[in-house]
Order: sequence, then structure tokens, then C-alpha cells
Amino acid sequence: VMASASSTAAAESLANACQLVEERLEAGRRYLDLSDLLHITSNSQTNLSGSSDNDYPVASDPSLDLTSLPFVAPVKRVPLPQELVDQFNHMLCSCSMGLFTDIGRAYLTVDSTIFVWNYLDGSDLAYFDGLSEVILCVSLVKPKPGLFQSHIKYLLVLTTPQQIVLLGVSLNEANGLACGEMHLQPQPLFAVSSDNVQHLAVAGSPSGRIFLAGKDGCLYEIVYQAQDSWFSRKCRLVNHSTSTLSYLLPSFLSFSSEDALVQLTVDSTRNILYSRSEKGSIRVFDLGANGQECMCVATMPAERLVELASMCSRDLDKNIFRHIVRISPVLASESCTLHLMAVSQSGVRFYFTTTENGRPGRPTLISLVHVRLPPGYAQSLVTTRPSSVHAVCHREGAFLFCSPMREDVDMLWLMDGDSYPFRHSLTEMQHGIEISGRTWALECVPDETSGQLIGAGLRSEPPLILCQHVKPAPTFVLLTAQGTSIVTKLRPVDQLEQLLIDSAGTDTPALRSFFRLYQGDEACAMCLMLVCSGKPQVRALAEQAYLRYGGEPQYHVPATPMPGVATAAAPSPLQASTPLGYRVPGVVPTTAGAGGSPWLPSTIAPSSVTTPRQPDLGQSPVVGSAMPVRGGAAAGAAGSQANVLGRPVSGPEVLKSNRLHGLVICFSRLIAPLWDGLLVQQPAATPGQPTPTQLCSAVGADEINWMAQHVQRLADFLDGNTALAATLKQTDTRMSTHGTPSDHNVHQKMLRFMRPGATPAGANSPVVQQQLQQKHQAEAVAAERNALRDLCILFRRTGEVLSLWRILCENDISSIIGGLSASHQDILKQMKFCHLIVQGQPLCSALIAQVTKRFLSNRSASEAISARLRQVCPHLYSADDAVITQASEALAVAKTKTVAAERQALLEESLQLYGKVTHHLPLASVCSQYSEAHFFSGLVDLCLACANKRDPQSLALHHFRQHQPMDDVAGVTAYTIRRECYDCVVKCLDDLYSRTQNASITSISSSPLKVVDAAIQAASQHYEDTLSRTLASNDELVHITVYDWLIKTGQSTRLLLVNSPFLDTYLTQAAEKEPADAALGLLWKYYERTQNFAAAAQVLGQLAERRPGDQTLQQRVEYLSRAVMCAKSCNLLTATSPAGQTLHNLEEKLEVARIQLQVQSALHLARASLPEGRQAAADRALDELNSELMDISKLYGEYADPFDLCECKLAIVHCAGHHDPALVESLWRDIINQELQQSHLASADARAQSLSSKVVSLGQLYAQSQCYFPVAFLVRHLEELTAHLRLPIGWVATALQQVGLSPALLLNVYDRLFKAKDPCWQSAGRPLHVLNAVHSLLASPDLFANLLQAERSALRLNCSQAVASYLVELQSTLSQESELAHTVANFKRLQAKFQS
Repeated sequence: VMASASSTAAAESLANACQLVEERLEAGRRYLDLSDLLHITSNSQTNLSGSSDNDYPVASDPSLDLTSLPFVAPVKRVPLPQELVDQFNHMLCSCSMGLFTDIGRAYLTVDSTIFVWNYLDGSDLAYFDGLSEVILCVSLVKPKPGLFQSHIKYLLVLTTPQQIVLLGVSLNEANGLACGEMHLQPQPLFAVSSDNVQHLAVAGSPSGRIFLAGKDGCLYEIVYQAQDSWFSRKCRLVNHSTSTLSYLLPSFLSFSSEDALVQLTVDSTRNILYSRSEKGSIRVFDLGANGQECMCVATMPAERLVELASMCSRDLDKNIFRHIVRISPVLASESCTLHLMAVSQSGVRFYFTTTENGRPGRPTLISLVHVRLPPGYAQSLVTTRPSSVHAVCHREGAFLFCSPMREDVDMLWLMDGDSYPFRHSLTEMQHGIEISGRTWALECVPDETSGQLIGAGLRSEPPLILCQHVKPAPTFVLLTAQGTSIVTKLRPVDQLEQLLIDSAGTDTPALRSFFRLYQGDEACAMCLMLVCSGKPQVRALAEQAYLRYGGEPQYHVPATPMPGVATAAAPSPLQASTPLGYRVPGVVPTTAGAGGSPWLPSTIAPSSVTTPRQPDLGQSPVVGSAMPVRGGAAAGAAGSQANVLGRPVSGPEVLKSNRLHGLVICFSRLIAPLWDGLLVQQPAATPGQPTPTQLCSAVGADEINWMAQHVQRLADFLDGNTALAATLKQTDTRMSTHGTPSDHNVHQKMLRFMRPGATPAGANSPVVQQQLQQKHQAEAVAAERNALRDLCILFRRTGEVLSLWRILCENDISSIIGGLSASHQDILKQMKFCHLIVQGQPLCSALIAQVTKRFLSNRSASEAISARLRQVCPHLYSADDAVITQASEALAVAKTKTVAAERQALLEESLQLYGKVTHHLPLASVCSQYSEAHFFSGLVDLCLACANKRDPQSLALHHFRQHQPMDDVAGVTAYTIRRECYDCVVKCLDDLYSRTQNASITSISSSPLKVVDAAIQAASQHYEDTLSRTLASNDELVHITVYDWLIKTGQSTRLLLVNSPFLDTYLTQAAEKEPADAALGLLWKYYERTQNFAAAAQVLGQLAERRPGDQTLQQRVEYLSRAVMCAKSCNLLTATSPAGQTLHNLEEKLEVARIQLQVQSALHLARASLPEGRQAAADRALDELNSELMDISKLYGEYADPFDLCECKLAIVHCAGHHDPALVESLWRDIINQELQQSHLASADARAQSLSSKVVSLGQLYAQSQCYFPVAFLVRHLEELTAHLRLPIGWVATALQQVGLSPALLLNVYDRLFKAKDPCWQSAGRPLHVLNAVHSLLASPDLFANLLQAERSALRLNCSQAVASYLVELQSTLSQESELAHTVANFKRLQAKFQS
């Protein structure tokens, strides 16, 4: 009896919960079509929208307060491959760019060459250069089925002025088409003459037909087949704009208008081809129901389009309707009645239909039915209007286009109605994004979502809010000359996720505005989506928002109208904005307006729930954005009452919270594709094969698996959430006195107070009112608790049935169904999924019996399937102790097995059994036995499984990320539990690593060398396999534990070889702790290995500048040098880019650091020659120089100048760019004097050689700038020293030539020095010293070396003139000294040499 009562209660709970789900599903099917949103009634009338304030709400409107609502994800920008950037420099005639989003590729044509690459990352660059003419147009189309080999997935169509080429495209589908490697066939599959017609656009149909837009205004088609035939060639060009004779006549004999076709597009859902001409005319071609025909059925001239559009509003400038830049088919999944959209250069959208009143059928006309103005045309709004639109994209309600914002910057306009899915008119939010460069192409990334997860039989694609749980966020790709920009439009659930992250768990105005926008229940459903499938860090925030804004249940008593007074209740803002298809309590259902959907049928009972009490969200609900209003049977019972006037009375209502409605919404949308559908079907018949009689599943295993996982997560949330569990489990003590009356009894009590004259005495007293309010509130809480209990039962039962059905699909469901009895098969053929949940227990038992029966002959398989069924069915219970015993027995037997396969099978069996009882498992003991059995992979898997199951909510990770606060008791406990599991893994690794290090030491004395080597090799292999398996886990904490152990055991090099996303975070956090030198050293090596050169350069810079630090100055210089190398390895390295600026800063720091190193070296050398009193100061200075990097001013003022380091001071002045001629000459004089002092005991030749070496070494550093290498000063000073010190003549000029100064320059300097007639030469006793130095310069055999012929001639002439002047000067001298005669003779020989 008790079991029967329990079963009856469970069935009643399932029925109640299913009623809520069915009402929600029915309401969800009442969304409006695009034509309904645009209020289109017939094709004979054109209406206009976009001029109202409500058409384009502004996010900054105070009534909305949506300024913080994100609309798009951060734009991902991928630069063009460098190889393509270089190709622009080789362009001769023209280039073009475009996108192939079906395969994730972009293309660039440069003259006759086409390049194709992966726009996601710039990889997989392919090209074709087999053409000799300029490429006019490029398109990627699907080939005809079965015509080519299976690896040919697409055809690349290239048109040139003379021919059309079809190339085969192969794709490696290992990782999907967008990610696979692409190959272009080297030889064209087909090539056909263009008959001197330039084809400007190409379009392909789903059946493989290829159409071309001719510049002559004609539509062409490439007809291709496998072989030539008697009456047709293998590949030929057909003109569809002429008569059927075009099949026999060449294209150049046809005649057409001169309005060139510039765009073709195919509606693949209706087999309609549309063309757009250069002047803006639109033509419609019917391809037939089978897609194999082609006939022009209608034309819309450009002027006619402008005329029709202008009739919608006489106040608008006609020019905004001109210049159609894009046409796009409106697919049948988007609208049943609208077929085509065109966009003008001003951003105006034109919607057309091609059938009478949009009825299904083949196209016969083209009629403009709606004009949609872009933003900026509302009278009360002053916003920017788009202009010069040149790139357009349209996808499932999202409309994007690009218009120039300023030079080389485009504005991407994005408009969609996702924020207002249930308004009666199309309402679109707008968002603008700046795009660098002119947009060449704008396309959407195809959505590959399985249709079985959305649902079949829908008249059009539902609003995104109804299917966002399965559909990915729409992604769009823009192509510019700088690269690709990938824009992802956020779904409402993505917007909520971002708002939650931004709020960090606090109550923010942005969150309140979001919950107002979606009326609470929808927002709660989105919170549940994030809780069930969001990122771990978002789940807690979503749960918090769900509880905070979900509201509380209420008991609502409507106001009672006075007898005899007729009241006309004005609709509330919520009712006014309730979408069609949802019944509002107390409102008599009517039919929808023109173009609208009908109301719910009368067989659907209205709900007992209206709008629940909301938390204070700051403002009233936004009109037009409300979500449906729910009801239930209780309201129907109360609503059946009548007042004294005979009119219906709205009875008391339980207003359930948005938390409950969110649960119903989330579950109903997850299960919607399967709920009302049949479970099984007969597979489609194969042509030529007999009709199959076996039944198969109506939904695929993957879809079932996806639903099962999400329903399970929703059920887990409902069970595990503390606040909701309290609502489910707690017993209201106040209810114990009064009991829990049924809803009907409650309504009867409330109605007694509503009847005129029936109010009991004392009912209006405050005490009675308060008690009544408390009682009613307790009843509302109890009703909600019961509803949550019913939903919990439904969720669990649904998850069990889905999991069972998944097992059936995985194990040949057709055979399993075939084993059922005939009666069960008949029931199954007619059974829907919802019926299987409520009343399908006998059928489920029969199916389980059949699936286990299939594996009775195979013990291991039978145990495996039984184990899975135990997981599916909670009633099948097995004690943990029994499972542990069974696993221990398997492990013990495995140790005795000598056959590797049997041993491994038993070990795996034990692991599987242990994995089921992780909470009560003696993990350390089991790991020890696994280690003895060398089952290291199982040891790792078991430890990680234990960690995850003992801490399923990842509290330990949260505790670790919060820096392990001690007051977090739950976090400390979870962290301790996980560390116990990880310690077993670390102990195993430590043992294996010790064996690899100590095997040779412990075994070499007792074992042969080969045995020792084998032991080391085996230990090393086990160690690497265990470490790799551990690090293959996505458990962040086990990664951190192993990383710590690797560093502790000195295996930093092995750590850097780890390929894990957690390593970056680990090293980054370790670098933030002190001491951080070791962690920083690992971090830059890791960045360098992963080619994150910018980050590596930054870390190396930090290492070089750390103070205090253990590194020497030489190490700091090495860090900076390596940082510069890393910065130079960055991509997009330009002077204005961040990487370029970083490189510039690093190079400057490196230059200063090298000077600091030079100062340190010079001071170290000079220390020995310093007085004893200054040596201590020098030592302190050396320590300071070695401890940190210093700026240039400090190096000069505190080190170079006090210690008189002349060369260092010159280097500092040069580095600082300080131009002070007197200072530079003084520094050179000091350098020369120091060099002379160091060689004062040497011979004249040695001193000259020493000075020469110094001049040459410094000159090679500074000779490029006269500011720091004053040639004239050096020549005079050095020659004067030569004269005074009697050094060899000519060494100065020789040294300066070695520096790289030209003979012409030196001759000019010496000539001016001679003509200066400085008396210093007389005082030195060498009046002819300058002329002797000049003679030495001009007599050098290398005077004309490395000079061009013109330079030699000029130098010879200058030398000849100079020698002549010098001879005149010498011959005018009255002295009779022999030196004079010798000098004259030398110059006469030079004169003869230069004149010969």
C-alpha cells in the first residue's frame, strides 16, 4: 500500500511538472515571424519602419540603462601573412580580396595569381599561379555530387577576360573543414572560354550548378559533366538571358543590355537565383523545385524601386533609396513570406516577396513589401546616419554593414532584435565598432548546429533567446588590407555572463537593467544555463544572481469591483508587452492583429501565476520586452467563479517566483526537440533496396547525450543548491497548525472575503490582516516548495530516461527493439517522449531487460552494461564495500597473471570498480599495490578521480585561488582532501625518479651492465608515462602540485617541456612572490619556448632591472641582450606598435647598461693606480655598479667623472646625444694624454703605435659623427704632439685612414692646417712638419685604393693642385737648409706622379 501510494504521488508530481513544461513549450512556439514583426499584410502594399524611437532603442536611454550591456566580444584581429603583404608591392594591374567562410579561408588575387589562407590564424597559405591573365572574379562552390573523387570537396572558380577555370579543392577533415589543411589541385579540372565576356560574379547552387554574372548583363552557367557526349562538350558556357538557341550558339552571338550584372546570390532553401546589376536592377530566376531549371520570372528596375520606396514617405530624400550595394536572400528558416532583402548605399533595407502574398510556391513576381530605414531617422533622436555603405551581411535577424567613418577607418554597424524577442514590431539594438582599414569583405561564419537540438516542424527559425542554449554566438569576419577582424555577437546568455564577471558578485545597476530587460524569468533561465554549462568561475556568480533576482512566491488577491460599477481595466505595461500566444489571467483571449499569430487554444488552461513579485530593480519593467505570463489550474478554478453582476472574477492566485519559472524555461528548452516527438521511426529507404522494417531512434545518440548531460546538470543544481534545497526540505512550522490546504480550498476561503456583505466581523483589524497575510505567504511558499519538488522528480526521471535511451542507441537499438514483444513494439511506435517519462515505467523495464540480455554470453560485457545501468537507474543499488572487495580480488588475481593482456584487463577492471567508490576508498593502500603491479596509469587515473569526486564543486581550487584563507573551513577541507590524493601521485613519481637516478649506483656491483641499463630504461619510461598522464589532466591543482615537485627535485628543464595552459599561470604567480628570480628565469624561458616573445622580453627586462638581485652586471646585460633578441622576434614589429616601442626602450636600456659595464671595467682597471685612500671608494663604486642598472646621468656624475674615466665619459656623452664641442675636445685631449702617460717609457715608434691603436679603436666607434670625433682637432693635436715628441711622421694620417676617413677629407684638413701658419711648428723646431705629414699622406701606396674612377680622378686633381701650391710656397722660402731641399724634391716627385 505504501509503495502504491508513493508511486501514485510520484505520478501526480510528474503530471503536475509536465503540465508546467507543456504550457511553456506551447507558449514558446508562438513567436512571431519576420513578416509579422514588420506588419506585412500583402504584396500590394509597401510599409515603412525605422523612423520611430522604438525601432532603434538607444542603450544610453535612462529608461533602459543598458550602457554597460556588452553586445560583442572583443574583436579578434589577425594580420595578413607577411608573404601576402609583400605581394602588394608586385601588383601590376589589380588585386581583390574575399572570404570563404565555409572553409575558414580568405583569398587575395594579385593580377593572375590567387592566394588562399586560413583567416583564423594566418596559416595554411596556398596559391595558384597557372593563369596568364588578370583574375576578375573568384568564388568557391560545391561540385555536383558524385562527379569527382571524394577528396574534392569544393570547386574554386576563377574568371579572366578570356577563360574560366575550375580548380579542385581538397580539405583534410581531421579537425573539421575550417581547421583542416587545404590543397589546391595543380591542374584545372575544367577550363572554358569566356567568349570575350567579362564575368564579374559567380554563385553556386546546392546541387552543384555554377552561375556567372556577365558584364554584358547576361546570366551564364557553366555546364560541366564527366565526359563529352555527342551533342555537348564536357564543359561549356550557356547564356540563360537569351533563347534556347544559346545551347547551340556561342555567347558572343547573343545580345543583351549593357547594364552589367555585379552580384548573384542563391536562395538554397527555395531554389531561387537573384541577380543585381550595376545600376541597381534586381532579377529573379526560378531554378525549379528540383533546382535543375533556370528561367527569369521577374525584374525590379532600379528607378521603380526608388519610386515604390518613396511612396512610403514623401518627406525622405529619394537618394537614400538609390544605389543598391547588396542583395541577400531571406531563407525559409528566417521567414515564410519574405524572400529577398536589398540594401542601399545609405543603409536602407528593402524586403521583397516573389509569390502572391508570400504564399508557398514557385516565384512569379518580385514585389517590394517593406522598407526599413537605418538608425538616425527618428525625429526625436540625433544620431549619426550611415552613408557610403560598401559591405553588408545578414544572418538570422542580425544585420551588419560597413560605412566609412574617416580615412582608412570603417564603422561596422551591427543591429539585431535579440534584446526584444517578443515585441510585436521589429525592434533592434544598434552597436558600432571601428574597423581599421577599408573593408573588402564581410561574411558570417556558418552555423553547424544540429537541427535535432533545435526542433523540427517549426515554421521559421525561432528567436535566439529560445535556442541560445544550443546555438553558438553568431560570428562575423571582416577582411581588410591589414588582415581579418573576427566579430562575435554576444547572445543574451553571453551578455549575462559578462555582466556577472564584471559585477564580481555584487548588485550592480547593469544586472538589474538586464533582469528588467528580460523580465526576470528569462534572465533566471539564462543564469541556469550558465550554472549548468558555463565556465567554473561564472557558475557561482550565475547562481548568486539567480537567487538574488529570482524573487519570492506571493499570494495575490485581486481588487474586488464595487457592485453595479462597471470597470474597464487598462492593460498594465506587462500585459501590453506580453507577446502573442501567452494568456494573461483576467484578460479574455482575442485573435492577433494583422499578420500576428493566434492566441492559445481554449483547451490550454490558463496559468495560476501572473507576474511574481520582483526584487527592487530600480525601475518599472521595460515596455515591449516582457516575457510570457504563466498560469495554472488553480487560476482556472478561481476564474470560473462569477461576481454578482455575472462577470468573471479573477480569484486569488499564487504568484510563483521567477526562480521556478526559470527552471521550467531552462528545462523545457533543453528537452523541447524531443518532448512531443515520437521516440522511434523507420529508417529512410535506400534507392534500389527493400524498405526496412526495423525501427530506429528518431533522435541521434549525440543529441540524446547532449540533452542527458544538460538535464543532469540542471537536476544536480536543483539538488545541490542550498537555498532551493531549503525551500524543498524545510517544513514551515506555521503550517503545522493550519495544515496545507489545496489550492481550491484556499481560493474558496479567499472568495468568502471577496463577496459583498460576507466579510466576517473583525476581519479588517490589523492583527487579523497580519495573521492572514502570514498564512497566505506560508501557503505560497508551500505551493512553490511542492512545485520545486515536482520539478526535481521530473528532472531526475528525464535524466534517467535519456541516459537509458543513450545506452540503447550505443548498443544497436534496432535489435533491442526487435526483441520486444509485439505489444511493446506497438506501444513504442506511438509513444512520445513525455509519455515515456510519465507512464513508461513498464516499457523502460522491458528495454533494460533486452539490453542486458544481449550481453549474457559475455561476462565482462555484461558486468559493464550492468554497471552503466546502475548509474542510470538509482534504484539498482550496490554496497560500496562489495565493490571494493570485488576490485581487490581482481587486483590480487592480476598480480598472479603472467600473460600481459589478461593482467592488464584485470587491472583495468579493478580500476573501474575502485572508481565507483572513491569516497570510501583506502587510496594510499590501493596506490601502493598499483605501484607494485606497475599499473601507474591506473594509479594516476584513480587519484585524479578520487580528487574530483571528493571535491565535486572544486572548492579546493576556489580556496587556492583565494590565497588559502584559513577561515574558509569548507575550502580548507576540500584542499586537504585533494592534496591527499595528489600526494599519492607525487610519491609514485618520486619513487620512479629515484629509480632512474639511483639504479646504476645500487645495481652495478651485483648485476650485469645490460640488466642495469634495462632497469634504468624501464624506470625512465614508467616515469615519463606517469608524468605525461598526470599532466594530461585538466585538473589545475594536480598540475600545481607536480610543478612544485619538479622544481623541488631540480627538474626545471623538464618543467619547461610541459605543454599546459596552467603552466603560464603557475609561473606568473610564482614570479609575483619573493624571491622571484628563479621563477622569472623559468617564466622567460617558457615564453621563449612558446614563442610569446613579447612576454619573454618583458620578463627579461624585469630580471635585468630587479633590485636588489643576485645577478651581476654582466648577467643584467645578458638579460637585456636576450630581451632585445626576443623583442625583435615579435610579429608586427613597427616603430609605432607596442612591440616596436618595447624594443626601442630595451635597446636604449641595453646601450646604457653596456656603458655601465664599460665604466665598471674601466674602474676595475684603474683601481690599482689609485691612491690607497680612493681604492675603498672604488670598491664601493664597483659594488654599486654591479648591484643595479643606473641611468646615464648617474653614471657620468657619480662614477665616470669622479674617477676620471675619460673614455667612459666620451661614451656617455655620445650615448646621451649631448653636443658640446669644447667638452668633447677636452675628453679627447685627456684620453690622448692618459695614453701618453701609460707609454712614457716606451720608444717613439711604440708610443706612436699605442696612440694609433687608441685612435683607431675609438674612431671606429665615433667616426660616424663629427660631433664626437672632431677630425680637425685630432689632426692638429696629434701632429703637434708628433712634432714635439719627435714621433714618426705620417702615423696620424695612416691611423685616420684605418678609421675610415677618406684621403680627400684628410687632405682638406691638412691643407687648412698648413695654411693656418700656426707658430707651434716653429716653436717645436719643425717648421715643415705639416708638409712632411702631407707628403706622407699623398705618397701612400693605398691613396687611391677602394675608390671609384670618378673619385680617383677628382682626388688626383686635388692632389696635383695642392702639391703645386705647396711647391710654390716652398720655393718662395729663402732658407737654404737641406731639409727644405729634401722636402721640395719630395713634392716635385709627387707632382710628377700626379701629372703622369
